[in-house]
Amino acid sequence: MKKFIVSAILVGIFLVLTTCASGGNSVVKTVPLDQAIQEAAKNIEENVPAGQKVALLNFSSPTEQFSEYVIDELSIQLANGKKVVVVDRRELDLIRQEERFQMSGEVSDESMQSIGKKLGAQVVVSGSLNSMGGAYRFRMRVLNVETAVVETGSTADLSVGETKIAFMLSGAKPAPIPKPAVAPRPAPAQTATPSPALVRVEGGTFQMGSNDGLDDESPVHTVTITGFYMGKYEVTQKEWTAIMGNNPSEFKGDNLPVENISWYDAIEYCNRLSEKEKLTPAYTINKSEKDWRNNNEWDDIKWTVLWNRNANGFRLPTEAEWEYAARGGNGSPGNYTYAGSNNVGDVAWYGDNSAGSTQEVGAKKPNGLGVYDMSGNVWEWCWDWYGDYTSGAQTDPIGASSGSFRVHRGGSWSIPARFARSALRRNGSPDARNFVLGFRIVRSAL
Repeated sequence: MKKFIVSAILVGIFLVLTTCASGGNSVVKTVPLDQAIQEAAKNIEENVPAGQKVALLNFSSPTEQFSEYVIDELSIQLANGKKVVVVDRRELDLIRQEERFQMSGEVSDESMQSIGKKLGAQVVVSGSLNSMGGAYRFRMRVLNVETAVVETGSTADLSVGETKIAFMLSGAKPAPIPKPAVAPRPAPAQTATPSPALVRVEGGTFQMGSNDGLDDESPVHTVTITGFYMGKYEVTQKEWTAIMGNNPSEFKGDNLPVENISWYDAIEYCNRLSEKEKLTPAYTINKSEKDWRNNNEWDDIKWTVLWNRNANGFRLPTEAEWEYAARGGNGSPGNYTYAGSNNVGDVAWYGDNSAGSTQEVGAKKPNGLGVYDMSGNVWEWCWDWYGDYTSGAQTDPIGASSGSFRVHRGGSWSIPARFARSALRRNGSPDARNFVLGFRIVRSAL
């Protein structure tokens, strides 16, 4: 009888511990990653009062790529729900730099409470992915900033064989996946540094932005663009190496887009290529004078870069030029969701089809102008400081007069298809380098 009582007590303790370990649920479901994120968003909306400010602080996992994906997706789910206010990622990125933590690292409750107060948030959200034998345990938790008490959370076991998870957690670079049949690219001229292929973009007027997307895509406004020439492809590693003499890319291959490129790197490349082609450089770069228009506290470079708009050399597109070209320029239907199609798989490499890396430029279908990869593959830097749109009609706008972040457009190989929309905007610190950041070049039609 005593043995029976002791055994019953031990079983009871085991069940209590199991329940606690699973966030209060005695049964943990096995679900796809995106479903786990959706359920986490639903849990937050059900347990956080309407109108409260939520900071999606960090997600601890083996790779930052996986962590960024979870936070990005959760942010979109909550923003679309419109019940809570999600802290602007720009604010959060500044705090991350100040506190020196990454999305993939562990952060203590005390640090989360402190950061939440700096951001003016009522609650902060953190999460983790941990290996549990043959599965992955996905957890999200919501911390009350005022009391430092965990108010709610969700837990799920993820499907071990899910391809998306394997790609984002893999440390190895996957073999290139088969490419669809495409017309062969013309052989470049036999020179040491072949000139880049450019497409003429005729001037015209279009409706820039979207009233159906994220808040910073609106209002839709009328923009008139002067004609210009745009790079047919994203700048490749072969082209970059020929001009700069190095290759910073994470994924190596001559015809892969160059990545790990900061805004400053792209500006320098444009000037050097202009000099090689005996053109007038578009930019005057003063590396000894800090740019007073740069309000980014964490950018230690801050070169003063001036754009000579009468120069015929290579440069970055403005944000308006980029979107105009992505939509197909003057005379295009202009209503495609992605650059050249409503079917993202036709024109873009993104998280679900990229095999976890960049892919060779020009392998997908071009848009109406014959320009490739404006949706997906790598994000593309633009000239502009990031700022809000205005509602009035504009001609050849060049963005805000100052700011903390530069615009990049187009989505990348690592994230969901919705980020590849032609109207979607994103931004980053000018000194940021990442294996999803590249660029393409343009020239003014003078």
